[in-house]
Amino acid sequence: FADRAVGGSTVSLRVVRGKKRVLALCGTASQLKEALIPFRVLRRRIVQSSSVVVVVSTDGSKKADWGLNEEEIKSVPWLAEAVDIDAEDGWLSYFSNLQPDNNDNNNSINKLTWFGLTNNGRSFGSGVGEDNLPRIFEILGQNLLPVDVLDEDDAADQSGNDVDSLGVVKEVLDAQKTFYDALTSGDLGSMQGILSEEDAEEVTEVLQGGGRVDKWQLCLEEGARPSDMTISGSDVLLLSNNKEAYSTTVEFPPNAGIDGATLLAVQRWKRHDTNGEWKLVLHQTIPWCPGSKAGGTLRCDCRGCTALTSSRERRTFGGLIG
Repeated sequence: FADRAVGGSTVSLRVVRGKKRVLALCGTASQLKEALIPFRVLRRRIVQSSSVVVVVSTDGSKKADWGLNEEEIKSVPWLAEAVDIDAEDGWLSYFSNLQPDNNDNNNSINKLTWFGLTNNGRSFGSGVGEDNLPRIFEILGQNLLPVDVLDEDDAADQSGNDVDSLGVVKEVLDAQKTFYDALTSGDLGSMQGILSEEDAEEVTEVLQGGGRVDKWQLCLEEGARPSDMTISGSDVLLLSNNKEAYSTTVEFPPNAGIDGATLLAVQRWKRHDTNGEWKLVLHQTIPWCPGSKAGGTLRCDCRGCTALTSSRERRTFGGLIG
C-alpha cells in the first residue's frame, strides 16, 4: 500500500511490521463512506497510536467518493491506499476469503469487510457485514493505545478542515469548552443549555441491555464531578453541510485510578441549521494511555451518563473517573 507517513512510496505489510498497527477496510464507495466516518473523527488518535488505515475499494472509487477532502487527508498521515488490489493473492483475494458465503473463488465481495493487525502482524479482530463494523473507539482503548505519553499542554488542532470552515470549527470548540466548564464546575443550568434533546442510540443501547443511567444532577454533584480535570489537543470534524460535527480531546483527570492516566473523549454535535447553536448529542470516553487496557466506556446524553465497566463501579462521574 502507499503510505504518506513513510514517504509516499509503496510498501508491504511486512515492511511496517514492528512499526505500525494496521486496520484495513474493503467495500464499495457507499459502504466505505459510512464506515470511515468514525475513523475520520479519530484520525489524529489513530496516528498517536502509530496506526494506519488501509482502504480497499471494490468498485474503483477514490477518496472523494468516501467523503474525504484534501485538507483532511493531508492533516495527519492516518490513511493509506491499497495498490495492486487485483493481483493474485492481493487485497481483493484476501478479503474475498473472509466472506463466509463466498465459495466460488472469484474475488466476489458483497459486504463491507475489515481486519486489524498488531504491530507484530497478529490479528486482533475482523468482521464482515454491517452488523460487524469495527468500533474504532473501543478498538483504540483495547488494541491501539498511544505509543507516547500524551501532553497536557497540546493546543487545539483545526487542521483537516477547509479555510472557509474554520469559523465553524471554532464554534464547535467553543461549545466543547462550555460543556467541560459546566462539567467541572457542576453548573447544571449550563449543562442543560448545551445538551441536545435527542436521545443518543449509544446510551439507549446500554439501557436496553439492562444498564442504568445516572442523571446529570447526580453526575455534577460535589465529589462526583471531575472538578480539576483538564483537556488538551482538541480537534473537530464537520459533516452534513456543517450541521453535524464531532470533536475529540484527551482528558486529564487528577484522580483517574492510575497516576498519569488519561482518557480519550469524543463528542457528537448537531444543530438544526447553519445559524443555530451547537447542541451535544453524545459524550463518550474511554481510558487511553500507554500500557493501559480500557476498563470501560462512559456514554452520556441528555438523560445523563451510563458506564460500561469491567470492574466494580464507583460513585463518581460515570463510575470511571474521580
